[in-house]
Amino acid sequence: MRILRSLLITLAVVNFSNAQDSFEKLLPHDFEICEPSSEDLARAKSGNQGALAALEAIKQGNNLWRSGELKQSGVSYQRAVELDPSLYAAQFNLGLTQFQSRQYSQAALAFTEALRLRPDSLTAWQNLGLSQYYGKQYAKAVEAFSQAQRLAPNDVATINNLGFAYIFADRYQEAIATFQNALRLRPRLSPSLNGLCSAEALAEKLADAMEPCLNAVAAEPDSSIAHYFLGYAYLDRGDYEKGLSSFQKADRLEPHSAKIQVGLGFAYLKLKQYEVALKQFEQARKLNPKVEYALAGMGTAYARMKDYEKAENVLREAVSTTPATPAAIFNLGIVCLARRNRDCALSQYNRLKMMDSAFAKTLFDNIYQDRVVDVSKMKK
Repeated sequence: MRILRSLLITLAVVNFSNAQDSFEKLLPHDFEICEPSSEDLARAKSGNQGALAALEAIKQGNNLWRSGELKQSGVSYQRAVELDPSLYAAQFNLGLTQFQSRQYSQAALAFTEALRLRPDSLTAWQNLGLSQYYGKQYAKAVEAFSQAQRLAPNDVATINNLGFAYIFADRYQEAIATFQNALRLRPRLSPSLNGLCSAEALAEKLADAMEPCLNAVAAEPDSSIAHYFLGYAYLDRGDYEKGLSSFQKADRLEPHSAKIQVGLGFAYLKLKQYEVALKQFEQARKLNPKVEYALAGMGTAYARMKDYEKAENVLREAVSTTPATPAAIFNLGIVCLARRNRDCALSQYNRLKMMDSAFAKTLFDNIYQDRVVDVSKMKK
């Protein structure tokens, strides 16, 4: 049916920002415990019994930390804070133990208290940012890493942390500028290249993502992130075989990733291997039922295989699950036309009018392409 020529193969990058672990190794962690300052020691020696007991608790906590007794060291640091909350070392070290125990909100509070005592502590700002990042408070992590960058404007690790926080806060343009700044200071640094590759792709600048993604793969061949985004850049350029190869490399490096399975599905769709594409999208759904675009991809594959009933059912589910996806709505409209359900197609057109005028016009033209009237030949 000629209507189906308008069916889109929905090329959409599945966002990595819901998968922190993919970026975990790119964010440097500083877990060096802090010793009391000379001022703290002098105050304790002057006869302050609370400070003296707190310093002893810090010393005990540090010994436990170094011997690997994380939980017990945290107890010691908590006691030190209770005895003397004005001790930076007690607050900072307590934050480290809480971070290591994945108590991210408590760690953020401890580092905030440490910064109240030493507002110019670069390490405390970094660890506050990391605590907020892993606690999924990305806007706050941006603020903390921004403060760290102001204290160390030429420290590439600090700049990269800010860049990744921008990615997870969906502030891609700022992430791009941040990673470009890092690369001016340290060209070809792997985390910066991975970050720039990711930010360009997520900002839907796939043509711009090609070079940094290629450089990221060259700098770190085992980066699933770079291979994944490079795959989309190749598909966007029309190099479907290379796109498939990139997704396959990403899959070998990260074999249980739903988002990579979706990428493979799109590559097979572009190569017109619809049954294989369908299996990839189904595998993505098994790995993560909420992964973006898997349902839209399945619906497109069914439509290309001319199983219009399944295509309509799956695309309806896709539109219901992610109602702000114009391509899925458009494809549902086209499949409705294939099933001669004009009312359904008009309903999708009405949805699209306020979302994407180009998609809406194309669907409208398909709905009415057999009903064109030459007004000039009508009787007056």
